[in-house]
Amino acid sequence: MFPIDTVPGMSWWRMVEEAKAPPPDGPRITVVGDAISDVYLHGKVRRLSPEAPIPVVQVEREERRPGGAANVACNLARLGARVTLLAAAARDSEGFLLRESLDEYGVETVLVDAPATTRKVRVLGSRQHISRLDYDTLLDEDRDRDRRLLDAVPGDSQLVVISDYGKGLCSTALCRALIQRSRSAGSPVLVDPHRGAWDRYRGATLLTPNLEELSAATDGRLKDDDEVIEHAGEDIRRRYELDALLVTRSERGMTLLREETCEHHPTLALDVFDVSGAGDTVIAAVAAARGWGWGWSAAVDFANRAARVVVGKSGTATASLEEIEGLAGQVKERDLDQLVREVEEWRRQGLRLVVTNGCFDLLHAGHVVLLESAKRLGDRLVVAVNDDAGVQRLKGPSRPLNNLSRRVAVLSALSSVDRVLPFSEDTPRQLLEALSPDVLVKGGDYRLDEVIGREFAKETVLVPLVEELSTTRLAEHLRESRLEEN
Repeated sequence: MFPIDTVPGMSWWRMVEEAKAPPPDGPRITVVGDAISDVYLHGKVRRLSPEAPIPVVQVEREERRPGGAANVACNLARLGARVTLLAAAARDSEGFLLRESLDEYGVETVLVDAPATTRKVRVLGSRQHISRLDYDTLLDEDRDRDRRLLDAVPGDSQLVVISDYGKGLCSTALCRALIQRSRSAGSPVLVDPHRGAWDRYRGATLLTPNLEELSAATDGRLKDDDEVIEHAGEDIRRRYELDALLVTRSERGMTLLREETCEHHPTLALDVFDVSGAGDTVIAAVAAARGWGWGWSAAVDFANRAARVVVGKSGTATASLEEIEGLAGQVKERDLDQLVREVEEWRRQGLRLVVTNGCFDLLHAGHVVLLESAKRLGDRLVVAVNDDAGVQRLKGPSRPLNNLSRRVAVLSALSSVDRVLPFSEDTPRQLLEALSPDVLVKGGDYRLDEVIGREFAKETVLVPLVEELSTTRLAEHLRESRLEEN
């Protein structure tokens, strides 16, 4: 039909240069769809049930997050949009807590009554998913409810997102009326569709199905092949009179189809922790970028990066501009203020923080063993590294052999390292006090009572050194070799 262009990942700054920087006043976006309360029960597994061969989870903590269309709205709010959510919820405890969470994100809400608030309960034992319980509330068609929702769309709404989870709110009548009214007013309509009849979405600006949903819409199971996706996607785009179709293909990335154009955006996901809500983040990021006036390619690349951020988190999650910017070029460097904010988010997700520190001047196998051992002790590893002046004070005027930017780049390239934190103080005491790690790791050349800042960590672990390996020894060996050559 026409060639698929593979779009290499743009750097953040190239994206800003080729599109537009996000404006200080975000776009006004309306989200219409099925709001869900995502409930997480965190606990530990220590035994199997005597009643059946299933694990017994001793619940220690209960957590709730906005899901479904509510998660789309929260993602948009994190990206700076001014968001109104039109959805349904009951006047029950789940509905109250959902409203409270949306208020915290700054989302304006118009919630029509439902018999009960839909919720998904996920049970996690020792950070592994054990089971999921769905309490669905399916709504019957209601013309009065449709009219109330249509009337609630803000007059200054620049863009509408329909997030259809198949719970009944996104009726055929409501979807058609939203699309007709919005397109007549010049406002794009982006749809995250549900499996089923897609005629209700006819005339929308964009649909964002995953591969399974696209397969269902084409009456068959599609092979995840570029050419197959191209033909099936273009057929759907034309059939439903769409401006664009964005197919999300998990580890294969995303394929964007427009008239006479097809682009494949390879996945950026490296360490996938949890895919829950990734589709919500994709449509929210595309909507935000289009609201800023960005082109389609830049918007999809931005969404690809946002998805990369959220799949590295536990459960339904959001991505901020700062996190997406930090992903550009796989840069892992942070300052202390940035890292403290990230650590707060990690703690809300129940993740275990490990910190180690050092000069890491000439990275060798001993360092790699230390860092890999440290990462196995938790979920996120932060490496605090002395700046150049600090290394010189510790090691002498001939050091460092590699300047700070080079040392940060090498550490950032290691999969075991999640963040790199340069520091200028003689000791890491200040940063350890600010981060309060679950585990502090040092090499086996230290005694426990010599580890500075151990009082700020819940646990301190000494990792045995690899014999005969140290930066100082390697530097001496290089000098001796040079002398012998001369």
